[in-house]
Amino acid sequence: MNSPQRTSKLALVLATLAACAAPQPRTLDVPPLERHAPRTSSVDVEHYALKLSLDPRARAIAGECRIRFHPRNELVEVLELDLDALDVAFVSDGEGRSLAFERRPGVVAIDFGAPLEAGTSHEVVVRYGGVPRRGLWFAGARDGAPTHVFTQGQCDDSRGWFPCLDEPAQRATSELEVTLPRGWISVAAGEKVESLERADGSTVDLWRMNVPHPAYLTTLVAGELVVARSRWNGVPLSVIAEPPLESHLAASFEATASILQFFEELTGARYPYAKYSQAMVANFPHGGMENISATTLTDACVGDERARRDYDPTGLIAHEAAHQWFGNLLTCADWSHAWLNEGFATYAELLYREASDGRDDFRAAVRDVQDSYVAQDTLALRRPHVWDRWREPFDLFTRGGQTYQGAASRLHLLRFQLGDDVFFRGLRRYVADHAGRAVTTDDFRRAMERESGLDLAPFFRQWFLFMGYPEFAVRWSWNESRRNVRIEVEQVQTSSDGTPAVFTVPVDIEVRDAGGSRRTRVTIDERREVIELPAPTRPSWVVFDKHGWVPKRIRTERSTEEWRALASESDDVNERRDALTELGSRLATEPNEQLRWSIAETLLDGLAHRSEAVRLAAARAFGRVHTSAENPIAQELMGLASADRSARVRVAALETLAAWETRAEFAAFAREQYAAEFSPSTMGAAARLVALSEGEQALPWLLAQLERGSLHDSLRASLVPAVASVRGSAPSRALLAGLLDETWGVAAREAAARALVASAKGRADLSRAASELLERTELFRLQLALVDLLIAIDDGRARAALAAFHARGVDARARRAIEAHFERVGP
Repeated sequence: MNSPQRTSKLALVLATLAACAAPQPRTLDVPPLERHAPRTSSVDVEHYALKLSLDPRARAIAGECRIRFHPRNELVEVLELDLDALDVAFVSDGEGRSLAFERRPGVVAIDFGAPLEAGTSHEVVVRYGGVPRRGLWFAGARDGAPTHVFTQGQCDDSRGWFPCLDEPAQRATSELEVTLPRGWISVAAGEKVESLERADGSTVDLWRMNVPHPAYLTTLVAGELVVARSRWNGVPLSVIAEPPLESHLAASFEATASILQFFEELTGARYPYAKYSQAMVANFPHGGMENISATTLTDACVGDERARRDYDPTGLIAHEAAHQWFGNLLTCADWSHAWLNEGFATYAELLYREASDGRDDFRAAVRDVQDSYVAQDTLALRRPHVWDRWREPFDLFTRGGQTYQGAASRLHLLRFQLGDDVFFRGLRRYVADHAGRAVTTDDFRRAMERESGLDLAPFFRQWFLFMGYPEFAVRWSWNESRRNVRIEVEQVQTSSDGTPAVFTVPVDIEVRDAGGSRRTRVTIDERREVIELPAPTRPSWVVFDKHGWVPKRIRTERSTEEWRALASESDDVNERRDALTELGSRLATEPNEQLRWSIAETLLDGLAHRSEAVRLAAARAFGRVHTSAENPIAQELMGLASADRSARVRVAALETLAAWETRAEFAAFAREQYAAEFSPSTMGAAARLVALSEGEQALPWLLAQLERGSLHDSLRASLVPAVASVRGSAPSRALLAGLLDETWGVAAREAAARALVASAKGRADLSRAASELLERTELFRLQLALVDLLIAIDDGRARAALAAFHARGVDARARRAIEAHFERVGP
């Protein structure tokens, strides 16, 4: 039941909104999708010296930027610096002499009055200020004022807080002198060389980075924060966050030192910078950002003991740390080669997992990355991995999966083709040859060619310059008289979109029979081909692409007995979980009772496997069984839900029970698991099982649970799907109230918005509330969820709100989603 206070608040908000006439939708100003050649500049920047004062209450800055540069190969009379939406008060040369300048959208053009000769060093000083529109964000709140500030420069947002040449190929050293309000601390790139306290209580910190780097990696985090310090190999390490998170920092970031050590060994290069810091901030728009020597992360990655059972930040920590080499020490020369930053960081994260968690977990994680890429790289989002066309450069990072998962999948395939020794030697050569430089895909190719002695142009052309991936249809038959197995392979991908009709790729084929397993490497280079391999006895299985090195879709015809053999005996974790998934589908439709029980026994064995990925697949495979609570299958799932060491496996078991028509028999068990409080996600899954079992009778209990607090409001966010699963208008009203309730954390409000999507179409009350909230909220995650909600509502008011947000918003993800919606439905 809603509390009276919340119901009154919701009624007042909706009544106020209803008094306003619904605005009409507007058309969108959509940036063109066009080719972007690498930007050339007539100058090289050598050094940025920034002086910055913060005014948190006004959310404003005042700055001075001294830029040292030299003309390249020509006379320079006008210098154009990138600077977005800030006022320029004065420009001078290094001696203080005033210079004429022109302010144009996104640019400050400085006229030197006479040509500057190539190779000569010069300085300009720009004094500027205002309220940044992008690049620098105030966050947190206390007594109406922000509690901290952070910057986010990728791809071209550093121009939002200081004048610069905002291109990845432009590398310069930097220093930042920042004046902080009383009680604030700061962290920035490089090392802190000075900190002075002023008589008014403010502090002036001076940070200096002596390693040249692109402007987008320049960084500042400052605020009412705490620091946990340590050292690794003589390098100062620090973790920075808001005070309520202090007690959780050590456990959340304990892997940092081992991660850095691993990447030193992987790359053959010492950690390149004077320190490494990791700062957690509120309302960070992404998971993390690898600013040079000073990573910034979402504060949601810090968890208490229960929350860490749901989410281990080690992968994110490793990804951003890997960027200190791949992205910072070596930086893509322009954004068309962005995969060199993100693909390497994604694969390095996987390699750390291989070293720390073992081969099974690594293979499962690689497969998850491959599957994520394959699911994204379709239809209008299909493109080559080296790609110079976009509306905004950040589109390359958020659409299609090529820059992260697709590139990591290709590096994994290259490792297979070259072998571990050559691949890792080539990787170290690439780092050694190009440290401190901007790099292209050809630079990486040449390094691998020099180490391998092979011509890798065909590999890079096929996998990086062409688009898509192979799709295989595979079937096999055994010929007893010829004592061999005949394997028919067909590539069935369509080529009308530019995807190659034929991929040339080596694969390992494993044949398992009474004599054991034999592996043969073959090269697939035709649309249709037949491969014959020895098989004295009928094989138990034939596996195409053993260990799954190739990013692909594949359809393989197998008997139930073959799937059972793979599920029980394969040495590959992914083959086991694929088999369990398929057997789960067959279990629900198999008419033969004896065979059904044989399948069930195989699935039950999977529930006890050492690999979390296998146990997950086994738990989910029982989703259409619908047994009673006394059935051995139900008993095993209940044991898994209550005792497995993995929260993900417990959730999968609870979700399977919730899918059964007999779910009401498990309501009491679900309440027990909720009361056990193993983790927010398991509590949410247990609550949903209660909701689906008891229906409307569960609603008062569910609404009471929504009042419980937790770190980052993760419990409330996990409970939202349970509330949404109850039929009727009361749950929807409660979720709308929560969406509008600013005491709810952003994770819970985001969950509420997404839960409301299912019932959103044509709801005027929801349209008014969501439109008004999108207009005023500054929470990035909530903005994205509201955009999706308004797209689902799709009335005139929703379209007008979306058009207005498109015009003022800075998040490329939201802008592309709005554009796609308007393209579908029209203005």
